[in-house]
Amino acid sequence: QANAIIIATGSEPIALPSLPFDGDRIISSTEALSLPEVPQHLVVIGGGAIGLELGSVWQRLGAKVTVVELLPRLIPGTDTQIASALQRTLTKQGFTFMLGSRVTQGTVQNANRRSPSSSFSTIDVTTSASPDCRTSRSNVYCAE
Repeated sequence: QANAIIIATGSEPIALPSLPFDGDRIISSTEALSLPEVPQHLVVIGGGAIGLELGSVWQRLGAKVTVVELLPRLIPGTDTQIASALQRTLTKQGFTFMLGSRVTQGTVQNANRRSPSSSFSTIDVTTSASPDCRTSRSNVYCAE
């Protein structure tokens, strides 16, 4: 017995309207876990924990990794100093960051306009996910 029970069933990735998943070049975080080979250049859309973790794995395996984040810093909602320290560490490891930038129709629009256009072999969209609320149990509910 318990007063409250949390069931963590996972989540389902949500595609950007202008960049739907195609399972080949534009993939979700789920598909990024099982790529058949290391991409030459992986762009990760979303500078949150999932995107940075996946980018770190593929970078260590040999991919060039660029992270595009709409906000002016990584891992929103965390301490600013920790986010800055993480960015410095990942930059030293070879990551490239485009902060304050948005992706539209497969192109990157950089807010500060200092970065040149780039081409990418694979795009991993990690911007958001919705709770996976599928259950076959009666009286078990999921908050969305």
